[in-house]
Amino acid sequence: MNRFGLPVALETPHRIAFRHETDRMPEATVIVPVRNGARFLDECCASVRAQAGVAIELIVVDDGSTDESGTLACRLIADDPGPLARALVVRHERCAGPAAARNTAMALATTPAALMFDVDNILYPRCVRRCLEALEAAQVAFVYPILRLMGARGGLQGIHPFDPERLARGNYIDTLAMVRRAAWAEVGGFPDLDDGLEDFAFWLTLVGHGLAGAQVPEILAAYRTHEAGRTAVMLPRVDAIHDRLERAFPWIRLERRLPAAGGIVAVHAAAGGMAAPAADGPAALYVDLMIRILANTIYEDPAMTPGQPRLFDPALRAEGRDWPTTAHSMAGTARLRNLADLVARTLADAIPGDYIEAGVWRGGACILMRAVLAAHGERGRRVFVADSFEGLPPPKATLYPADAGDEHHTRPELAVSQSAVEANFARYGLLDGQVVFVKGTFDRTLPALDAGPFALIRLDGDMYESTLVALEALYPRLSPGGFVIVDDFGAVPGCRRAVEDYRSRHGISEPLQTIDWTGVWWRKPLRPVAAVAPEPVLPPAAAPPAAGIPTDIRAEHAALAAAFAKRCADLGLRPDPLLFWYHTVDLGDGLVTPGSFDYRASIGAFGLPAAMTGMTALDVGSATGFFAFEMERRGAQVTSVELPALAAWDVFPGESRAGIIAKIRDRLRYHSLSAPDDIVRMVDGLSEADLHRVLLDGPFRFCHERLGSTVERVYASIHDLGAAFPGRRFDLVMLGDILVHVVDPLHALASAAGVCGGDLIIADDIIGAETDPPALRYVGGPVAGSDIAEWWRPNVAWYRQVLGRLGFGRVEIGAPFSGIVRPGGERLRKRVIRARRG
Repeated sequence: MNRFGLPVALETPHRIAFRHETDRMPEATVIVPVRNGARFLDECCASVRAQAGVAIELIVVDDGSTDESGTLACRLIADDPGPLARALVVRHERCAGPAAARNTAMALATTPAALMFDVDNILYPRCVRRCLEALEAAQVAFVYPILRLMGARGGLQGIHPFDPERLARGNYIDTLAMVRRAAWAEVGGFPDLDDGLEDFAFWLTLVGHGLAGAQVPEILAAYRTHEAGRTAVMLPRVDAIHDRLERAFPWIRLERRLPAAGGIVAVHAAAGGMAAPAADGPAALYVDLMIRILANTIYEDPAMTPGQPRLFDPALRAEGRDWPTTAHSMAGTARLRNLADLVARTLADAIPGDYIEAGVWRGGACILMRAVLAAHGERGRRVFVADSFEGLPPPKATLYPADAGDEHHTRPELAVSQSAVEANFARYGLLDGQVVFVKGTFDRTLPALDAGPFALIRLDGDMYESTLVALEALYPRLSPGGFVIVDDFGAVPGCRRAVEDYRSRHGISEPLQTIDWTGVWWRKPLRPVAAVAPEPVLPPAAAPPAAGIPTDIRAEHAALAAAFAKRCADLGLRPDPLLFWYHTVDLGDGLVTPGSFDYRASIGAFGLPAAMTGMTALDVGSATGFFAFEMERRGAQVTSVELPALAAWDVFPGESRAGIIAKIRDRLRYHSLSAPDDIVRMVDGLSEADLHRVLLDGPFRFCHERLGSTVERVYASIHDLGAAFPGRRFDLVMLGDILVHVVDPLHALASAAGVCGGDLIIADDIIGAETDPPALRYVGGPVAGSDIAEWWRPNVAWYRQVLGRLGFGRVEIGAPFSGIVRPGGERLRKRVIRARRG
């Protein structure tokens, strides 16, 4: 049983029927359970072999088939392994069910993540690579793509972003998902329900453990609908299964649906994952029909997108990647369904306020919002339709440099008059007193708009200025629990930067939920949250380490440390108990260092290339070495740089280096589970050389040996990189968050630039707004000893201008990400700066 009282089959008797090995290291696993599915195996295996850009390990589990499934799988792989790096065919002598089959395969897999793939479905060539990239970029346990339905029913599945609240009302995520094996192990594997919905039970189990998922907003696979499918067999028992799940997960409330006659439409309505809510009643049918008409997937008008053929492509229309000739929305069906869903949620959750879209084109999204209100009989709320109705304005590059070169204003197709939009509303019978038109450019109309509060705001202004002005004017009027939707976040860099700047400036940390390739949304907290301070609040040097530490964080770190010590004992390892683990590093074989900083979930924020074979990389200030070993894992030839001695640490001019050594000893108390007096006894007796070994050299050497690493270790200050590497240029230089600790960041940055021939990556606590003039804020304190060995906080413009002057033609400032220092519980907010030569 798992912690929720559901059975789990982890040790089903099995044998290896076939093995294919190569000298290549697989990057991801594809798991295919099969029970009497021989007729689908050829097409299934072919779609796995066709995967591009990733080395795959394929594991087929023949779950006690009585047809030739197992024999055929062996023959298909033996005859044509294609690019597979590794393959297994595993035989269950008796049928144990799909959950047991997936658990068997997960236990045999050798990669960090596995794609669950049913034998009767088909993968598109980019599926595994895109899922793996999304999993690395997101701080989640699993990701799932959008699926195209084949067979008796057309449409799309998996169109909704991950949302625990939606999941609590019914499953909408198919089994075809990529799962971290560490998350699978943490929750105890797939629950074995015998009667269906094991995938739903698994997603709920992950959520119950505090883990999350994310949608990959692309159509990456095809889902076969047919009466022999297991979902169809499960349908008559769905209410009983729902009862069982509600007992296991008390926070969920599942709908009870009577199956409609006539097959698969009712099956998928019961399963809760389909795009078209055919069993949800007349109101849902009306909204669904409105979406189809607004996107014109019924009459299929051709596109007029510049540079594209004038034809109708259903995939492009679904994803909102074309400009329709006559349809009233170019948002695509995925974004329209998201809008309808969120409007309905504001009504269900009684979030007060009206609705507004800033940037409406032909009015389709606003028409849909009004339609949802009509479908729910809501007569008191209004829809505000805000636009210039004359197209987009020319960019003001001086005030908003991110809009420089924007050409939206040159597109006459984007200029739609107010009278034309009013006529579109009237065609649907929805032009009434609940629709309010706001004409003019956003900078003139939105700040002075006499309206609010709003339950939902939708931004489709394309440009940096339009997006930022709309956020500044409308977000303060958004009700707690209300929603923000941004249409162009992925498509227009200026729009993305405006959102990131506004969220950073106002300390908005709610996660962005992806809708498709460009649209995102987030929800304003239901309760006010404390403002994010411009500087991190650190405990005073004399405070005991346990004061104010959240007990859950301290308990988590204690559990990690205990697990590390136990696994070391199991493996016969005896690391020095004084070693300070700066980073959490997975050393394999169940051995994970209990680091104060765990970057595994946020590694995607740093933008490291997924494949670094042939690249040279320099990791400056490696400490325990997480980034050095991660870049090596991706194929790079890596050099690690660390201080030759603690006396080489930067100090304030004219002050003694003994002070920094004392400060380092003192700060150890905030990173240790031991009592303050014990820490004093342990470290005060150490020489400076021993302290350097305990802090910087010993942990790295331990990890280096356990990993069998070839990372080269060089001892030098960041100021001396030119002398340490004369004539050398690295393809990538990683500075991490070292610049906060140097007294002269300009000199340090110039030193790193001097050995960088490609990309430079930095993590820093950046202050201010995008439009502020370049500046450094001094944070070192007024007197000796008042600092925490941190000196400066730069702003965005400082980094852009200095890096530009150092020869980096492209500078990107990422969205903020946060982490917690264990066990002290300090919350750090960082942004990643990525600069590229040229």
